[in-house]
Amino acid sequence: MIRILCADISSADERVYRRLYEKASPERKRRADRYLRREDKLRCVAADALLKTALGTEDYHVGKTDRGKPYIKERDGFHFNLSHSGCYVV
Repeated sequence: MIRILCADISSADERVYRRLYEKASPERKRRADRYLRREDKLRCVAADALLKTALGTEDYHVGKTDRGKPYIKERDGFHFNLSHSGCYVV
C-alpha cells in the first residue's frame, strides 16, 4: 500500500512552528536549529509531524543504511521518503 501525506505550511505562523518544534524528535530539532531561514525550519519540523502521522506514533528512531538511506528501526519493511517544495511538505 502506498500512502501519501501532504501538508500546506503557507499559513503556519510562529505559534504553529513552536508547537511542531516542541513535539519534534531530538534529531529533527537539531536539524531545524541548523537552518537559518524560518521556512526551512518549518519544513523540517512539518516533515517530522507527517512521519509521525504516517507511523501512528511519536515514538520512533531513524537509522541509516550503509548507503545513507533513512529507515525506521522499529518498523521492518516500512519505506518512506520526505520531500518539500515551496509551501508543501510531502
